[in-house]
Amino acid sequence: MDYITRRHAVAGVALVGAGLIAAGPVTAPELTTVRARAVALTMSWDQVFENITANAQTVSAANQDALNSLFTGLFGSSATENLQTALQAASLVGAPDDVVSAVLPHSLGGEADAVDSTTGRDDVHIFNVHQELYDGLSTSDDFHSPVDEPGYLDFVNFVSSPMSGVLIAALGPLISPLVALYNSVSAGEFADIPANVVNAFFNGATLDVGQLLPDLLSAVDDYAIEGSDGGEHIDALFFAFGGLFSPGLVRDGVGDVENGVGGSILNSLGMNMHFVEPDDFAGGHMEMPAIGVGPIAAMAGLLDIVGQALSGDLLD
Repeated sequence: MDYITRRHAVAGVALVGAGLIAAGPVTAPELTTVRARAVALTMSWDQVFENITANAQTVSAANQDALNSLFTGLFGSSATENLQTALQAASLVGAPDDVVSAVLPHSLGGEADAVDSTTGRDDVHIFNVHQELYDGLSTSDDFHSPVDEPGYLDFVNFVSSPMSGVLIAALGPLISPLVALYNSVSAGEFADIPANVVNAFFNGATLDVGQLLPDLLSAVDDYAIEGSDGGEHIDALFFAFGGLFSPGLVRDGVGDVENGVGGSILNSLGMNMHFVEPDDFAGGHMEMPAIGVGPIAAMAGLLDIVGQALSGDLLD
């Protein structure tokens, strides 16, 4: 059901291009663990340690798989001839279409339901919602994205790449505790600040960009309205920062695990939206999850892609 996500591509451009930078100063409400769309703000110490243990085990196993992939590629017979492909696969800047198509399942993911409670129409399940967002950003089919502008596609490709995941993941453990602190204070949960902050450092937290920056939310909504002839409205914007052990979530994770470890900047983006006439899904709404990735998982994702590219398995 591509039209649901592709037709709000301009909103994604606005947020990726401006919102991520604006969100950098720190704060936001709504704490999440990496694999949940939204969870309760208050975390018990038992929950904190359970999350840490589970995520640490996940990223540790993925890291071992990624190193195996890298060493296989480095010492394989085709490493030299595939070096350029490996470099392109890491950042996707200047990468040919076949490389981009092969890499995106390893750096994008997430699932969402387009729900229509007003007409009784069946829900539409989107298996790879961030891939759909990428498709909208990288074409001019619906929003007339400036695909012919110099550097535009390279920018969209980079924020969707494994390398971008490594860069944003490096900030996660620093920013997530501040996000959790703000969340706790805003909710009046002062007694839970220690547990929430520790959980955020290891497991991540989500920034409610729309609540923190309502003018940005309004601007992004204006883009969506203009691009969809008034048929779509952005109700909330989110950006997820990973913690130290946050595994992320991509369609094809490290070790060829479905819904496995990995991530990117674009994958960390989330939004809530509703549809009105003349949109094809008028009366419905959708929640796109924001999925943060931590430094260990992001590096594992990058090493795995480079290893696959060097060995020739990526394009095969």
